[in-house]
Amino acid sequence: NIYFLKKKYPQARKEFKNLQDKYPEQINMCLQAQISIGRTYEMEKKWDKALVCYQRIITDYPVSYPAVQLLRYIADYYDAYKQDNKAQEAYAQAINHYERLIKDYAGTQVEATAWEFILDIYKKQKQYDKTLETWQRMIDAHPESKRAAVALYEIAVMYQDVLKKPEVAFGYYKSFVAKYPEHKLVQSANTKMESIAMSFPELGFKPPIRKKPME
Repeated sequence: NIYFLKKKYPQARKEFKNLQDKYPEQINMCLQAQISIGRTYEMEKKWDKALVCYQRIITDYPVSYPAVQLLRYIADYYDAYKQDNKAQEAYAQAINHYERLIKDYAGTQVEATAWEFILDIYKKQKQYDKTLETWQRMIDAHPESKRAAVALYEIAVMYQDVLKKPEVAFGYYKSFVAKYPEHKLVQSANTKMESIAMSFPELGFKPPIRKKPME
């Protein structure tokens, strides 16, 4: 790491590789060393070599958070440099990988992380139909989970703020409040419904009675 900070990248790579060779059983350390080797190549503007390092991580540690993150990172790299075809291909590969994780690791944190990365990609690309579809799939997969509650709320917010369909949003807020009455976002949902109803009185919204604080 000191070699890296001093921009002595070949020396840094040598030491990182030495760590991997000497302590192969230290999986997390070897993983971090591989990431660092890739970054030394990036600092030297050698993306092709960095990419080889990152792809090795994705292959050797497919369930690790760094591997999941690198799939998105590679796509974002191409996107930032306006290499549109490579970016779209990389985003598609990332989503396919995340979909496999969702299927193979259902009910785990790996699944939850994969959902979030898929959503991030669709939102970045402004693919709102696919974003909504993904949220609905999350709800269908785990209807009683905290994740499902937040997904339903986020659907309502997207219809209201992004798609500019307040009446549709109202319906989702109403469903959210009915299904998750104790959720911390209920007050926010009621406020948003009240605001929408001011423009659409035909929705017939009656604000909940707020209890007075005890004296």
